[in-house]
Amino acid sequence: MTFNVPIFVSNNNVLNQAFRIAISDLISNIWYYKDGLLDKEELCVLAGSEYPTPWTRDAAINTWNAVGLLAPDVAKNTLLSVIKAENGKEIVGGEYWDAVIWLTGVWEYYLYSDDKKFLEFAYTVGKNTLEYFEETEFDSEKFLFRGPACYGDGIAAYPDVYASGESGIISFIKYFPEKCVNKGVGIPMFTLSTNCLYYNAYRVMTYIEKVLKKSETAAYKEKALKLKNSINKKFWMDDKGTYRYIVDEFGNNDVQEGMGIGFVILFDIADEKKKSKVLDNLKITHQGIACLWPPYDRYNTDDNMGFGRHTGTIWPQIEAFVADAACKCGKKEMFENELKLMAERSVRDGCFAEIYHPVNGMIYGGRQEDSNNGIREWSAVLKQTWSATGFLRLIIRDLIGIIFCEDGIEFNPNLTEDINELRLENIHYRKAVLDISIRRDANVEKKVTVNGENVTDRWICEPDKKYNIE
Repeated sequence: MTFNVPIFVSNNNVLNQAFRIAISDLISNIWYYKDGLLDKEELCVLAGSEYPTPWTRDAAINTWNAVGLLAPDVAKNTLLSVIKAENGKEIVGGEYWDAVIWLTGVWEYYLYSDDKKFLEFAYTVGKNTLEYFEETEFDSEKFLFRGPACYGDGIAAYPDVYASGESGIISFIKYFPEKCVNKGVGIPMFTLSTNCLYYNAYRVMTYIEKVLKKSETAAYKEKALKLKNSINKKFWMDDKGTYRYIVDEFGNNDVQEGMGIGFVILFDIADEKKKSKVLDNLKITHQGIACLWPPYDRYNTDDNMGFGRHTGTIWPQIEAFVADAACKCGKKEMFENELKLMAERSVRDGCFAEIYHPVNGMIYGGRQEDSNNGIREWSAVLKQTWSATGFLRLIIRDLIGIIFCEDGIEFNPNLTEDINELRLENIHYRKAVLDISIRRDANVEKKVTVNGENVTDRWICEPDKKYNIE
């Protein structure tokens, strides 16, 4: 295995410690695994210290956040491990609703690695997968895809009308068949995050066609535009200045979905005016950006400290997506707050956990239905991979400000108020090695030098060459 361990040093010791913890958590979750298209056990990224598999969404998100950069061969193995055969065709496996997130992971892996051969394979899998879900879960009248939210396997992510007493949203089809759609799996909801992922999947297919010089771009480009328009039409709430969470026949659900909010900004589904409104109207808890807000009443307790496992709680990978979006929109204070909270919690606990309490910030699995046991408090996994890589995302993509492009990289550093200088060393990118130094100088305009020469735009790294970037 090739794992290129980066070194991060700044004048902020908490961030320094948190970075080391994140790298440690990531490395500890790389282990042998065989499934999908892997012929034998290969090193893959597992979801967390107590999860024995990668999971499709975790594989894509971890690749996107950092693994595709730091351990590209491991990222590739992990992406291959979640492919399955369906009617003689290779498609993406995992939970049906957000399987297309795989294409987002594939594209980010390509930006890190320049692996065009894998892109050829991914295009066929993407085509098969999109055709399958267009046939089974697409509503041509609404021009949206049915399915639960990207991270929302648990029933705690959904309002009372979907609650059956069991812990998983998939149980809805067993308990409420009369409310199901007579097509596909049947769960009759359209969620913000999942439709954003379908939009980006179409967009990625157009990118791949361009790289591989294919001629089918117009079809995917047109579908992407129609889906983008539909998301803005069906989910945008002009009176509230934000996007709703669920569109359905039960009256919709207008709570704030953190992951969906992050995606509408990062995927440019929202225009600049909407982006600003969404972030200005974002509700933030004492411990940061919650997965859903406000929480559902059925999980409250007498001391008002009860929150659902998937509602009101802090999931760091969601927190990282929104913080990344905030940074890219110039909301520095919001970005700095989430970065600080994530770092402080990890240093306190010695790891990045799966879920946290929104009031006291302690590791907290949240409350959720459990069949005959009623609603109970669940546990939260330690050393959760996408929590750790979410933090790495904020360091690499925002604080350092590396922008990964098809034909090179750009830099747009965003130093927090308490950081005057930092270094990120041993970054392996497309067979080049980058050592990056950034320092604050009030008398000098923002500039980037590569091996002593000024760079004003993106630049291409030559293989097997080392670069000093300041």
